[in-house]
Amino acid sequence: MTSSLRLFCNRNYECIQIILAFLHFATAVGVLLVPTNNLIKFPLVRLVPPNNKAVTVLNMDLRNPISVIEVITGLAHIFYLTKKGRGETRMYEYLITSSIMIVVIGSLCGVEDIFTLTALLFLQMSTILFGLFQEKFANQLSFSYPFYSGLIPYLGEWFIIFYYFLESVNNNDADISDGMLGVFFSITFVLFSSFALNSYLWIRKNYDYEGYLYGCDILSLSSKLFLAWFILGGVLNN
Repeated sequence: MTSSLRLFCNRNYECIQIILAFLHFATAVGVLLVPTNNLIKFPLVRLVPPNNKAVTVLNMDLRNPISVIEVITGLAHIFYLTKKGRGETRMYEYLITSSIMIVVIGSLCGVEDIFTLTALLFLQMSTILFGLFQEKFANQLSFSYPFYSGLIPYLGEWFIIFYYFLESVNNNDADISDGMLGVFFSITFVLFSSFALNSYLWIRKNYDYEGYLYGCDILSLSSKLFLAWFILGGVLNN
């Protein structure tokens, strides 16, 4: 982060946080206003032995998890106005919101089994916890083990999602077009991976902690707004 940009952000810190909170709250309202009868609902199933018959547990309306994500993030930005524990609080917010996001992404890419989605949830939570440990021990020279350890569950969750994405495309059984699904998968993977890149550049001393936090804010806003507005435009049953 350049000195002029840092100065601008510091001088307008409260205004930036209020704007970010407003964008997330407005998105939550926008998502909930989508007409229910036009939405594709995604089934959550469990496989019953011995023939692994799929039994539907519930049909998930994606507006609900998306609105929860946006509201929690908006509340977090309101809390950031106190400037107390912004870094650690942000990681706890990510622990909840990014884990819900990975479940939504998995559902859109064809994962229906409730236990597979649960595995994705805990893999993402593990990734964020490793990130939290990395920040807590950031002052220890060359202490980057949590960062590299966090890549293991991260790559695991995206391997699962990629497998189901390919299955959906090959079997042509996705509820949205293959092209749109491909764009969605690519952009969400790039956005999620950009968090890892931002963290890596920080632990390699490419920029300071304040620059790292603002990078997280930008990526958080981009990924959550993209996911929300993709739900608005991509899962409508036209």
